[in-house]
Amino acid sequence: MVPLYHKIRVSLKDVFFAALDFCNLLKSKYHCEIIFDIRLQEASEVREEITKQPLFSKEEKLAFLRTNLPHYLWNVSILDKCKHSFTFATYLIDATGIAEDVEVIKKIVFDPRYEEWIAGAYQAFLDDCEDPNESLFLQAHQPPLCQTRLTHKKGCVKKVNSQCPPLF
Repeated sequence: MVPLYHKIRVSLKDVFFAALDFCNLLKSKYHCEIIFDIRLQEASEVREEITKQPLFSKEEKLAFLRTNLPHYLWNVSILDKCKHSFTFATYLIDATGIAEDVEVIKKIVFDPRYEEWIAGAYQAFLDDCEDPNESLFLQAHQPPLCQTRLTHKKGCVKKVNSQCPPLF
C-alpha cells in the first residue's frame, strides 16, 4: 500500500507501467523470467541498503553516500526469477519530482552482464525504428550530454547518438 502524501508527485501507476514495459522488452529479447519490484523509500533507507551490499567496494559505497538524493524515491529493482530472484539492477526515481518529467536519477548495476543486455535492448529499439527515449529505464543507460541526429535506416527515421562513446 502506498501512503498518500502531498510531496509524492510521481505516481506508482506511472512507475509501474514504465517498469512493466521495460521488463516485457527484456523478456522478449532474452526469453527469461524478468520481474520487477517497486518500493517507495526514503533516501536514508536506500543508503543503508547500499552500505550493507557486499558487492561494492568501500570507495563505491562512500561515493554513493555522497550522492545527493531526494527525500523520497521510487526504488525499482529488476530481478531474474529463474535465479532465485537475483537483482540485476536497481533504478532510483525521484518520487517528489514533476510528474510530467519523470527520470531515473541513479542506476545501480549488480551484474556486469546486465549492461550488455541493456545495450542489446537499446539496439533492438533502434532496429525497430523506435525511440529508446520512450523507455524511462533505457534513458538511464544513455551516455550523458549526447547530441542526437536523425538518420534513415530501413526506410524509417531514427535518432542515433552522435559524438558519444559507443554503448555496444
